[in-house]
Amino acid sequence: GLKPAVTSHTCSSSDSDTINGCFNISNVDLTLLTAQKDSFESCFTKQLQASSPSNNKATWKVQGIEHLANDECQVSYTCTGAGDQPTALTCLKATPDADEFKTILGKCSHSKGGE
Repeated sequence: GLKPAVTSHTCSSSDSDTINGCFNISNVDLTLLTAQKDSFESCFTKQLQASSPSNNKATWKVQGIEHLANDECQVSYTCTGAGDQPTALTCLKATPDADEFKTILGKCSHSKGGE
């Protein structure tokens, strides 16, 4: 089967303490993806906190996970507490390339659901 992949990712500062973003993923099962919510939160939070001393209290939370018309799934999120937002934004963009993220994503593949 096809491997899950992040097809698009946008994030931006909404105010001095908050970053909002979302990414779309192809070839994933919505139920399996939703089950990994805590893992995604821990993965992104860990990457953010390591990105800069000013971001050591940053947290990353999933706001919603939905199935889109094109059969991709969209994860929307909010990051708060990042003191160094430019570094945080760069980190957020890079996190889908991290091994830990890819491992989590692999657990969400359609083929894992026995389809």
